Amino acid sequence: MYLEETGAFGRPFNKYDNNFGRFSPTYTVSNEYLSEAMEILKPRGKSVLTVAVSGDQAFFYKINGASHVDTFDISYCAQVMMNVKTAAVQTLDYTGYQEVYLSQEQMSEFYSNPQKNDFGILINQYIIIRDADTKEAVDQLCWTGEEFRQIKFKDFYSQ
Repeated sequence: MYLEETGAFGRPFNKYDNNFGRFSPTYTVSNEYLSEAMEILKPRGKSVLTVAVSGDQAFFYKINGASHVDTFDISYCAQVMMNVKTAAVQTLDYTGYQEVYLSQEQMSEFYSNPQKNDFGILINQYIIIRDADTKEAVDQLCWTGEEFRQIKFKDFYSQ
């Protein structure tokens, strides 16, 4: 068969392709649906071994409650990418919240799936939802690691 003989890209198939190796380029961001993977795998409290690639997989597992994350990759560049992202997370300012601007359609999707964390919100981190058209804040929630929960404010009186 042609595909078996030539490979998917029309060049001869070689399971030990010399074009991929220690210094192969890496992705800067994930091209996978990580939030869906987290829903299926439920990493909370688990030790995880994942490919390094862009580092996003490791961060998403940690954000979603994995107790320990180890990575591997054949490409040295993938490890460098992870190191850069890790250094950024450790040294850049962290506000404790993230603001997102959503259209009415996006808000409907967001509220119908409170267990889905598409924004990479950390456990106990807050998200401020703003209307994409008016820029007005419409809601404030907190990510529990399992779902977004409403933040309730009590009236506060002083004398």
